[in-house]
Amino acid sequence: MKKKLMLLVLFVVFICSSAFSSSQEEMTAWNTKLPEDAAPADQQVLILPCKENKYMDVTASFYDSNKSCGSVWLWERLVMLDENGNVVPGVAESWEISEDGLKWTFHLREGVKWSDGSPLLASDFEYALKRQLDPATGSTWGWFYSAIKNADAVNSGALPKEELGIKALDDRTLEIETTNLCTYLPLLMTYPSSAPVPQKNSRRIWR
Repeated sequence: MKKKLMLLVLFVVFICSSAFSSSQEEMTAWNTKLPEDAAPADQQVLILPCKENKYMDVTASFYDSNKSCGSVWLWERLVMLDENGNVVPGVAESWEISEDGLKWTFHLREGVKWSDGSPLLASDFEYALKRQLDPATGSTWGWFYSAIKNADAVNSGALPKEELGIKALDDRTLEIETTNLCTYLPLLMTYPSSAPVPQKNSRRIWR
């Protein structure tokens, strides 16, 4: 009798475990249930309707490049957004704000590289934003960074790009200074236009 009862208990546990496992496998990353005829999650492909872009330089012209949604996924920024819209580490593994709330310091992961194998440096992010705010670049997205110190003055040509409140302290440390308290600065850095630019390639066509 005890043996039969034990077998019955094990059978019920097995059925419940299988049902739980099955229900877990049918859920998407957004906690919604997959259709019954859907392929397994690891075999699914995301297809987006896109328009072929003019070029891929998001820091020079956000609108002309970002019409192709593919450009959004090409470059990892300092920080990124997860599936719930939360800011998470990207190229930067950590960051902090100064006591006065005006300086943000981002610390890059060790060993980050461009696709050609060359190191991705904090100065690549400095170069990218200074290039974007330089009126000579003609960027359509410069206004987006008004919170950064001297951004509007640099973008209008009143100050040289060297006066923009961003600088690489070393190869893995980037400091961004804001004019006023800007608690949402990390969110600005998640935008595709905040992507770094490979200086050695860019300088061939832009000073």
